[in-house]
Amino acid sequence: MGTVPRRGRFQIHLSTAVVLMFVAGGIIWANVHKNESVEHQFGDGCPALVEQTFFGWPMNAYRSHGYFTWGNTGTGLGPQLYYTGISVDALAGFGLLSSTWFVCEWLIRRRAARKGD
Repeated sequence: MGTVPRRGRFQIHLSTAVVLMFVAGGIIWANVHKNESVEHQFGDGCPALVEQTFFGWPMNAYRSHGYFTWGNTGTGLGPQLYYTGISVDALAGFGLLSSTWFVCEWLIRRRAARKGD
């Protein structure tokens, strides 16, 4: 059984790049998929309805719009960024991509070592 020589620079295999593109596409889809929220609140004897649309995975990172109705009056809620959600989403995406890269490259190296290439 021969050993696989170390490469002098960072390289990935084409099959790993294709798998990473699919994983990145899934991460992007999960982050731009709408999570709509409708809450019914009661306070001071008047019902309130809050409708909001959130984006982000695994945590909400952005609220695009919302509408708050209290009794017969209503106000629009503006867009809002959630910096904790952005950080968690970025770390989750990086973790998924790096673990996918590691597993794909490990499988390729293991197969090459068995074949003796």
